[in-house]
Amino acid sequence: MALPDEHLPGDQSSRGKLIDALTDPRCLTWLLVAAVALWLRWVFACSAGGLWRDEANSAAIVGGSSLRDLWAGLDLDSFPILWLFCLRYVHVVGGDADFSYRLFGFASSVLSLIALVLIARDTPVRWPVFSTVLLGLSPCVIHWGGSSRAYGWGMLALLAMFWTYWRLIRSPDAKKCAWATLACVAAVQTLYTCAAFVAALAVSAAVVALRQKMTVRRVIMIFAPAAIAAFTYVPYIPVFQRQHAWSALVQHPVGMAWLIHKFASAIAVPSPYVLYIWSILFLAAIVAGLYRLLANRGERSAIDRDFTAFALLAPIIAVVLYFGFLFALRYPTQPWYYLGLMTVGALSIDSLLMPLFDRGMLRYVAPVFAIGYLWAFTLSVQTSVMVRQTNLDLGAASLAQATGPGDLIVLSTWEHGVTFNRYYRGDAPWTTVPPMSSHMAESYVPVKQAMMERDPMQSLFQSCATVLKHGGKVYVIDGVRDGYPRGHATVYPPAPGGPFGWDSQVYIFSWKCQLGLFLYSHAANVKYGRFQSNLPVNGYEDPEVQVFDGWRSDAAHREAGK
Repeated sequence: MALPDEHLPGDQSSRGKLIDALTDPRCLTWLLVAAVALWLRWVFACSAGGLWRDEANSAAIVGGSSLRDLWAGLDLDSFPILWLFCLRYVHVVGGDADFSYRLFGFASSVLSLIALVLIARDTPVRWPVFSTVLLGLSPCVIHWGGSSRAYGWGMLALLAMFWTYWRLIRSPDAKKCAWATLACVAAVQTLYTCAAFVAALAVSAAVVALRQKMTVRRVIMIFAPAAIAAFTYVPYIPVFQRQHAWSALVQHPVGMAWLIHKFASAIAVPSPYVLYIWSILFLAAIVAGLYRLLANRGERSAIDRDFTAFALLAPIIAVVLYFGFLFALRYPTQPWYYLGLMTVGALSIDSLLMPLFDRGMLRYVAPVFAIGYLWAFTLSVQTSVMVRQTNLDLGAASLAQATGPGDLIVLSTWEHGVTFNRYYRGDAPWTTVPPMSSHMAESYVPVKQAMMERDPMQSLFQSCATVLKHGGKVYVIDGVRDGYPRGHATVYPPAPGGPFGWDSQVYIFSWKCQLGLFLYSHAANVKYGRFQSNLPVNGYEDPEVQVFDGWRSDAAHREAGK
């Protein structure tokens, strides 16, 4: 005979906890914010459309026929092998369909929200209201974290590292060390940049452990996850050497002011006020953390002080190490470079502020903030994420209908060739500036080779002349200008003998100006247009199109725009 419900062991306790949670304003607010965040991510997944060049590049690499092809493609992409393995699985199961990649990006967003609440329930945070608002309603996180690139999964791995390292500090044992090691290895094998965050968390954990009884075993447990994660990069040494052969082409002198500006720009979407909110909350979290460490020390448990110290140190050390890494890298960083810092910052804001709002009317502070943030920014965030990642899929379909074998398509931005190669199925031949033999993946090796040639554009000029003389049309995607200054195009000597060394942007701009001057001087007509889209398009891949036709043998200069 079954016992009545009230006599089942532990059932009343579980039911009571559930009722308490569902009546907690922080829980209800978190559920609301998480629902809005998921809805915004779904809006982006449904709006994003085709894969833009970076996504198409990854999809092309994982489409190789063997593991050897996958490993050989490492130096052509920005991510380690674990990420490519996962994407390869999506490629096989989803049949290389665009939306299967979109669902993969959406899955990382769902799991990240789940990870936030799991971390909170295992720490004094309890409910991750601040972090869910700041990360869940960030257009930068939604757009780039939800893309079919590794950034969203890297954020998830970073959350796992934070959680497992904290559990290792709280009660170190071999099992927790193994979980922390697994999280660290997964992180560095998903994103190279996660190495800086692994080091930051290890150092933070070591500093916290100084107040505990330090033994050789404890030291090993703290540093073993980071050390093992670093060791997994040994097989990548040949990959890094191959990348070093062309890295000078994309490196630029960047200062800390530039990096900070780019970081702030990633946060300050959809409004500059968002940057102010982040800044105020982070400074308040630092002050709160210091207060919790220094005031009433005898009234707080050792675990509470350890967690506060860990959450206080992690973002500070991460900022120092990560900005040092970017400064040494010398890449002109983009918004997605800063998702890791945003993740650590949001975690620390929650970890240091939420425990202060755990009693009485203070429990309403975070919900009031969240409701206000939702009211102020949800519609503008929705507008920001309703964007296509590219219009080249539309352009490729349009050009396939409009062109024939006697025409020529030229992509003046060579990186667009990867996207165009994925979608174009027309009869007209096509090429890029500079001309390349393959467009299966983004590679700077052909660009470097072209920079070392004396006249890499001559073959393209001949092809354009042949098409125009025989009544065909030259379609230039992303446009060219009539020289710079107008009517003039500087031709640089082979690199690195020119005045700009290995600066690829200078040579690419020169080649575009040379092509533009040639076409405007020899074509009889030029028309301008854009590929039609029912949504705004990602600014990184929203090219216009110019159509040149006819031939003028006198080579008189044609004014731009006529």
